[in-house]
Amino acid sequence: MNYEFLDKEGLKHYNDLVREKHKDDLEKLDKALDEIHKTDVQELGNKISTLKTELNAVDEEIKKSHLKDIEDLKTASSSLSEQLTILEDANNALETALSDAVKDVDQKIQSAIGNSSTDVGHTSDTSIHFTKAEMKTEISKDLMPGQFLGLVGNQLTGIDLVTEVSVATNAEELTERKSTKPMTLQDVFNSWYRFAHNPNYVQYNSSNYSSASSDIQSAMRAWSFDSSKNAIKNSINTVPYVGYISDKEYTNYSLRIKGVGTDSDDDQMSIIVGFMKDANGKEHHISVIRNGGSQNSGPMSPSGTGPYQFSIMYDFNCGSAEWRGVYVLATFTGNLTKNQWSSSAKISVTRQGNKIIADTTQMGGTDFVAQISYELPKTKPSDMTDEIWENINTMLNNPSKIGFGMCSQPGYFILEETKGIFDNSDIWDIQNDTVYSYTTKWEPISSISEKINSSFIYSKDHKKLFYFKEGKIVFSLSTD
Repeated sequence: MNYEFLDKEGLKHYNDLVREKHKDDLEKLDKALDEIHKTDVQELGNKISTLKTELNAVDEEIKKSHLKDIEDLKTASSSLSEQLTILEDANNALETALSDAVKDVDQKIQSAIGNSSTDVGHTSDTSIHFTKAEMKTEISKDLMPGQFLGLVGNQLTGIDLVTEVSVATNAEELTERKSTKPMTLQDVFNSWYRFAHNPNYVQYNSSNYSSASSDIQSAMRAWSFDSSKNAIKNSINTVPYVGYISDKEYTNYSLRIKGVGTDSDDDQMSIIVGFMKDANGKEHHISVIRNGGSQNSGPMSPSGTGPYQFSIMYDFNCGSAEWRGVYVLATFTGNLTKNQWSSSAKISVTRQGNKIIADTTQMGGTDFVAQISYELPKTKPSDMTDEIWENINTMLNNPSKIGFGMCSQPGYFILEETKGIFDNSDIWDIQNDTVYSYTTKWEPISSISEKINSSFIYSKDHKKLFYFKEGKIVFSLSTD
């Protein structure tokens, strides 16, 4: 058959014949394809179902994870909100405390000087009788660096913004605190390193004084501890500079001693703020020296040009003549009244990094009237040797040992107050507004209100900041 001559109708007829002839085959093919497609559709459905199950499982895990994150976020947010509220309360309390302190000071000053613009004392019987110059001294006499001026009871005094103390918040803690014995001056007497230095660096200490001359041996053996006074005493009018040196090193601290002579002598007592040994084993020190005599006596500078009643000296009593410091770092240029150590005087020292601030009283006085300070300069002074410069840098740019000393002066010293050295020796019972101090046993010495008011107390044992006002804790803030 010649297909090319078939017309349209002929082709259709021919296709119909073919379809009729292969009808059975086509039906079988359709059925076979249906079966194949049916299986594929079933398998695809199963896969989709499995995928949905897996997706649902993943979705549940994601939901659980997100829910936990959301809950954690809610908890953190709630905690943060509480902390912010506490901080706002603390800030408000601080602002109130500072405002109260300023008002107290202002009222005190107004009461003291009245409305007069001249430098005359106010004569009203209802006010304090101070001139302006006296008032300036009065309001600053007990003010230390880092403090603000406030009123405790009826007394203007320096107040720490935050006072770190050993806190007992309940009876059990108070009992536990009182079961321990803090470091005392008797511990200093029993365990601290002792030295004796003559002029020209003739040095002896705890380990070699037994081979020294009789005056050195006598000086080293003349120390004793007076338990009735809680004081360290030296009974000999020594030629060497003798003293005690701590076993630990310190950088930031303050301490105050009261020196009392046991006769009418008028020489030197000191607080040592730096102590070291150089590469050759030679000992060096920085001392705050208080001389008890008049302006015409006392430790001399290397050139012999200046007597000093109150000074900060490098290697005191180690110069070429008795009582001469190798280098004078600072000195008081005013005049302190002549008297003897039998009248007693106080020495206060604060070290802040490489800066030393020292104060003293008149002999027989209780108010600090003279202040000197020394801060390590950035460059070496022209009149200072390289050796002195290196040693002073070593002692003031690093933690250094501290101590107490006497020279040509029999007497004793009492430790009145320390911060940063004898670790929280007093116990502050904040539940009962009581401060306990240890001499031979724990005894109440004052109320907290007598020491501070409208101020913060920090307890590193509790890691808490307490705000104390009018005999009670207003609130506490955890510092964890």
